[in-house]
Amino acid sequence: MAVREPRSRPGWQFQFIPVPGYQSRVEEEARLSWWLRRWFVDEQLAPIAFWLCVLSGYYAFVATAGTFGALDWHTDYYDLLVRGWQDGHLHLSVKPRASLLRKANPFNYRYVGLWLWDASLYKGRYYLYWGPVPGLCLWLFKTVTRYREIVLDQWLGVVFMLIRLYAGAALIVMYARTEVPRLPSWALQLAVLAFAVAYPSPYFLARPLIYEAAVAAGQAFVFCGLLLAYWGTLKAQVRTRCFVLAGICFALALGSRGSLIIVAPILVVVTAFAANRRAGYPWRGLLRDGLALGTPVLLGLLLYATYNKLRFDSFTEFGLKYQLTSPPFMSKRRFILPNVVSYLTTELAWSCKFPFVRVPMERELTHLIAWPDDYDIGDWEHGERTAGILLAIPVCWLWSLWLWRLLRSGVRSSQLPVQLSLSSRELWLLGCSSALLCGLAPASRMWMANARFLQDAAGGLLLGAIGAGFWLLARTHTEAPSISRTLGAGVFAASSLHSIFVGVCLGFTGTLDNFVRENPDLFDYFVRTLSVCR
Repeated sequence: MAVREPRSRPGWQFQFIPVPGYQSRVEEEARLSWWLRRWFVDEQLAPIAFWLCVLSGYYAFVATAGTFGALDWHTDYYDLLVRGWQDGHLHLSVKPRASLLRKANPFNYRYVGLWLWDASLYKGRYYLYWGPVPGLCLWLFKTVTRYREIVLDQWLGVVFMLIRLYAGAALIVMYARTEVPRLPSWALQLAVLAFAVAYPSPYFLARPLIYEAAVAAGQAFVFCGLLLAYWGTLKAQVRTRCFVLAGICFALALGSRGSLIIVAPILVVVTAFAANRRAGYPWRGLLRDGLALGTPVLLGLLLYATYNKLRFDSFTEFGLKYQLTSPPFMSKRRFILPNVVSYLTTELAWSCKFPFVRVPMERELTHLIAWPDDYDIGDWEHGERTAGILLAIPVCWLWSLWLWRLLRSGVRSSQLPVQLSLSSRELWLLGCSSALLCGLAPASRMWMANARFLQDAAGGLLLGAIGAGFWLLARTHTEAPSISRTLGAGVFAASSLHSIFVGVCLGFTGTLDNFVRENPDLFDYFVRTLSVCR
């Protein structure tokens, strides 16, 4: 029996006509879905995503002394700068008092009641010696959103510290997945937590003034740049664009924090050489990558110098010479050794009462060095103080592993130059971490040591220690005796947990004990419920 073909009926044929941009939207939604699944389903990334959410709330909690509002003692210097820009000039919108300008020497401390504290007074106008980039970000925010209210420096500090947290966590995760793919989830979580809350970050957040906003902005842009630079070293097909973006971030970092002018060029050199190590350092590759990274940095330096010239009639004057502060700005070589001792070994005060750990006001000074008479050891009520790295951040002891590996490479190698046993990614991490430590170099010549200066180098300290810890875990994982694996895991876990505990405890104090002053009821509640003794 013949089978007849069904007749096609007009109107029943379906023809798909794509809407312009449909395919790109589908691909974009697919990529977004993939990233969401990866972060919230992946057995390693899901806990990290959870901790980042918790840490975001913790940062806001510490920065506001548990009130989630503005602190009574605050500054709005960057807002003053932006309002000055909106009025068409580079100085602050607030004018110096006429009585101050009539003084023969307005910088004399006897007129402190007339000052805008720590502003720079030049030719009858107020300027900031802090970098202008945080103000540029605030100006962009206000321009886009048409927000007219005052934005305190407190909120800028919190936002930039959160950016540092997210970029740093992403960098740690990316490094772990490429360098130590079999790293256990608990170790990755401890690494991110140590980076987030180890001293001085919570202690630093507890006083979010203009000082902290500038430092936090510099560190936020540095870690965004490091994340892009590391991605560029891994992916040759996107290397140039990643390096250009990384260079822009490094330029914004030095425009936020003047001490990073030393750090940014070192990061450019380290990244360019690390990216070309496998190829034998070809000069074309070094030149291409160096230009991609370095051109934005050079442009940023030129713009910053021009900004200084327009304000202070000098390319190299940032405003420190014209500070309204006391004591006057001092940078002397005789302060280097006292600062090194202070940053490394200043003791902690332990107690059985909450918050258990404090930076003591009274220090017991070592007699092994001579302490200059004009060096400020922070022994007054509101003095600037710091805790010793070796005591407050014990995870940093893992830096000794880098030194041991480098020395071992030098001993074993019979060739010149020495053939290092470190991978290209390890060398990049070690080089960048060491470069970040140089951010503390200008502060080492100052008349005091304090936590906000240490924050310039804390990211490098922790990043290098975490990288060394990852190598330790990977190395001991392959050892046959179980005691080696247990010992390696124990060292990393114990040093990380100790650093996390000290950092969280110190977050409830800060330089000025803001938590006690701003939220005494909640602090008393913590003392009653968490203390282990009366």
